[in-house]
Amino acid sequence: NSFCTLLGLATNQMPIFACNVSATLEGIKEVTPTPGRSWMLKFTCTKCNTETPNFIEVDPDEEVEVGGGTSNASFKCKECKNIISASVVPRSEGSFGEKGGTVVQIDVRGAEPIELLFDNRWSAVGAGESETAFEDVDLAEEFADYDEKEECPVTIADPASTFARK
Repeated sequence: NSFCTLLGLATNQMPIFACNVSATLEGIKEVTPTPGRSWMLKFTCTKCNTETPNFIEVDPDEEVEVGGGTSNASFKCKECKNIISASVVPRSEGSFGEKGGTVVQIDVRGAEPIELLFDNRWSAVGAGESETAFEDVDLAEEFADYDEKEECPVTIADPASTFARK
């Protein structure tokens, strides 16, 4: 502990993970999560490597007491009973385009995020000059629409998520 303090490292900081999303885009410039949305994630326990069987909701509007502090979600590992907590980093929501991008950052203690559940809480902007807006974009399946202003089809296919420790 004193060695960490000497180096200026915080010993009680939660690891931050960037949720990076990529997809095949046609006629779409940018995809953005709905502001203030909750995130459905799967985790792997850092103590016993057990994966959560179900997706866990991490809602930035929820606050639960965890070990003297608060987080947006808290649960126990079903295998080893390790307490796991996760919070959305405030003002960390971003977007992704043709080359992917970080859509949110999550503080996690006791686990690592491994999968994002794609849903209909996204919006997109067309790639043309008119920048047509598409709301309630559902990434759970291939999104296909028609950009009336640009007179071209638009699609978002094969979304994938990865998590990188910041």
